[in-house]
Amino acid sequence: MRKVSIIIPHYKTWRWTAICINAFKKYGTLIDSEIIVCNNSPGHPSIKCLTDTELGNGVKIVDGRKDFHSHGMGYDIAFSHADGDWIFTSETDSFPIRHGWFEPYIIASVDHDLIGPMVPQSSGSYIHPAGAIVSRKVLDKAKEWRDAHKDWVFVPGAAVTLGVASWPYHVVMRDSSVPPDNEQMRKDVELWRDCGSWQEMRSFDHDSLQSYTTRTGITNFDPVPGVPKYIKIGYEAGQWLSYFAKSGGFRVMEAPCNIEWMPGLHGKKAAQSTVFDCFRHVWCGTVSNLPNDISASVRVFKLQQQENEFAKLEASVRRKILELEATWDKTATQ
Repeated sequence: MRKVSIIIPHYKTWRWTAICINAFKKYGTLIDSEIIVCNNSPGHPSIKCLTDTELGNGVKIVDGRKDFHSHGMGYDIAFSHADGDWIFTSETDSFPIRHGWFEPYIIASVDHDLIGPMVPQSSGSYIHPAGAIVSRKVLDKAKEWRDAHKDWVFVPGAAVTLGVASWPYHVVMRDSSVPPDNEQMRKDVELWRDCGSWQEMRSFDHDSLQSYTTRTGITNFDPVPGVPKYIKIGYEAGQWLSYFAKSGGFRVMEAPCNIEWMPGLHGKKAAQSTVFDCFRHVWCGTVSNLPNDISASVRVFKLQQQENEFAKLEASVRRKILELEATWDKTATQ
């Protein structure tokens, strides 16, 4: 491992981004490294938690896309600016918690190409990107595969057209099957065609579809009734890359991960998880700042976790961020 590029998507959160960057700077990586933040909410003032404080010193900040703020796309945009031979992926609510945290990753990289926590999700179990590291050679090979399989495209608008918008999965269809008179679908196709390895949705030709359940362990999917060219399936950011690495013969390590559940929600809502006993992910931490996207009870719990971590920052940094937040709140109400 020559150099590691740490890539992090930011989205409308002042405090979690500050917590995350502060931890990476505080605990280091033991080897040459860089931090790249993709601002997935360009135009939103929350990025000032870095640009207007000392936390942003030495951090490369790049703009994401206003029309597509998925953290998977954020990873891909940040990756395009990275020069490390290994890429470490984090979210703003995930961060190292002690010195020496990166050593287990360095040791594991000798015998593995993708290292990270195997996490169960509603869409299937996979190596989750919050606390994962991947060799650039995996990403290079993934790009080759994607370039060779462009006929299957993720098209969210198709779910509405097909009358299956209530299904808990997205719709993937052949590019040639997109109705020429459906402008929204055409826009979706062009948007998702730009996706990279962390948000890939062009995952199906006939051969790979036949081996889908073997590769992924997911069995609860069906073709759309009466429309054999369409497939009902959903991927989270980083999920396809995890499956690709496994099915492509790369050496994948399921890093030890301890999941702590919220009180009364065991197996349903994680409070936090810890990889290698040294890298923490506070699930739904970022989204807790978006009140319409999370239940009230969970939001209260998550905001308290945020405050606990925020209190660990230097007083001068906390004070500056609070001042910035207050200024934005006054402006936002005018």
